[in-house]
Amino acid sequence: MKFKNSLLLLLVISFIVAAAGCFSDNNDDGVQQATPQQQPTPVKGSIHNPAGINETLTIKSGGEVYNFSVVQVIRGNEINSNENPAPGFEYLLVDVKLAYNHLFRDERAYVYSDEFNAYCDNVECKLASVYVTSNMTVFDDGNLMPGGIKEGWIAYTVPKGKEVVIGYQPGAYTGSNCFVSVGSK
Repeated sequence: MKFKNSLLLLLVISFIVAAAGCFSDNNDDGVQQATPQQQPTPVKGSIHNPAGINETLTIKSGGEVYNFSVVQVIRGNEINSNENPAPGFEYLLVDVKLAYNHLFRDERAYVYSDEFNAYCDNVECKLASVYVTSNMTVFDDGNLMPGGIKEGWIAYTVPKGKEVVIGYQPGAYTGSNCFVSVGSK
């Protein structure tokens, strides 16, 4: 009988100690400690941290390596030799430069001008059909051999005075892309 009472007493004391420990762990007087969470900086060239003009971005996809940059931008009244765009819009000419290499073999890549896109307020802007001066080369579709560099102008119609970001995504299904801000002026 003494043994049962001792065991029961030990069990009751253990229960009281455990309950007191749980109570003290949960008793924070209603004050919660704030743990500062530092947000990581988005990768340079991402949509949330676009590169700037003349900054080169590198995209690697399946052995293909592309180096992309926006070299020069012409916007607004400087392109007025063309028919005026719709009210509230302006033309944007972007001089893009693309270098190509393949890590494993001498394989060419077919590059399309529509792999470059302009975005304003997270909405894609339309390509524009405008006349460029004779000293400007239009970025046409075509093959690039490893080591090849292609540069040319692409035209868009964009909202007047708003920031525009140029995106490049090689191939339709690579999932790799990069972005350059060309500003709002």
